This record gives sequence, structure tokens and C-alpha cells, in this order.
Amino acid sequence: MVQESGHEADRYRDTVHGCLLGTALGDALGWPVELTPLSGIRANYGAHGIQEFDARASGGRGAITDDTQMMLFTAAGILRGTVRAMEKDGGDGRAGRGVSGAEREAGKSGCPSRRSRCQSFDG
Repeated sequence: MVQESGHEADRYRDTVHGCLLGTALGDALGWPVELTPLSGIRANYGAHGIQEFDARASGGRGAITDDTQMMLFTAAGILRGTVRAMEKDGGDGRAGRGVSGAEREAGKSGCPSRRSRCQSFDG
């Protein structure tokens, strides 16, 4: 089993929390203008676009969409798979086939995994 120092584990946890929270906040801020052309965004929100949560949007201020829900379901699935692999193999969870594939995909997308922590995301 791979052991991480307390500092590395804290940093990894904080990185994952930041990604989850950032995704949810971006979704809540941006969904009212999703699929809206730039001209429409500027017409409704000014030259700088949407700058704060829109209380007029359906669902209310700060509402999230299925994008955030799918991200949370995916994160829960990766966590569940990691725990099951750890219980089965007595290792660090990387032995599970589904987890390894998910970690490979996360590394490609710039999201954190135990193998590939993102320093910046150019999205």
C-alpha cells in the first residue's frame, strides 16, 4: 500500500475539494447564460458579462444544474470504486480496473488524480 504524508494527503484533499466546489460555483454562476450568444449575454448583463448570481433565473439564485449533479455522481463513483478496490486488494485503490481508467481520463483532462495533480488548467 502506498502511504502519503499528511501534507500530501491534505494537499490532495484540498485540490479535490477545490475542483468540486469550483465546478459547482461555475455551474451556478454560468447556467443562466448557457448556450446564449455573446451578444445576448452582453445585452442582458453588460460588456463584462455575468458577474454575480442571477436571482431572476429559474431555480433561484445559485441553483445548480445536471452538470454539477453528474460531476458529483462521478466523484462518488470514483470514491466508491477506490474504497472497494482497497478493501478487495488491500492496496491503495489503484488496482481497481474502473478506478485506473477513471484516473487515466482525469489526468488527460487536467483534473487531479493520485497520478497526475494539475498545477493549472488552461481549459
